[in-house]
Amino acid sequence: MAGGDSATANLGTYQVQSGNLVGYVFEDKNDNGTKQGGEDLISGVVVSYSGGIPNNSGNIISTTTSPNNVAESVNSGLYTVTVTLPSGDWQISGNSCGSQLPTCSVTVPDGGSSTSFYFAFYNNPQPWYTT
Repeated sequence: MAGGDSATANLGTYQVQSGNLVGYVFEDKNDNGTKQGGEDLISGVVVSYSGGIPNNSGNIISTTTSPNNVAESVNSGLYTVTVTLPSGDWQISGNSCGSQLPTCSVTVPDGGSSTSFYFAFYNNPQPWYTT
């Protein structure tokens, strides 16, 4: 194009697709990173998310609703999900991304639900030491 010329293109209309971000937070009593019988969901944990098309973010507070105690209707796309450790002696024993980090990447497909993400917490009280 010569100086001052411009071009335009009609790319059509994009319709925002939505889906569901679903997962759970639980007490991992045997510290193996996997939910098993007798391991309860934990309520009151803050789970933050950011991502999607167009980008959006927010916080979800976990409940004791089963089987997923974290759920939110969001735009489809790739999300970073981050969990805030509960107060006390809690440690992360695992997550659905295969690590012991408080962050995980999750994809929400158009009109569907994310693969259920999870964060496992192990309550590890520290012994008191005397000197």
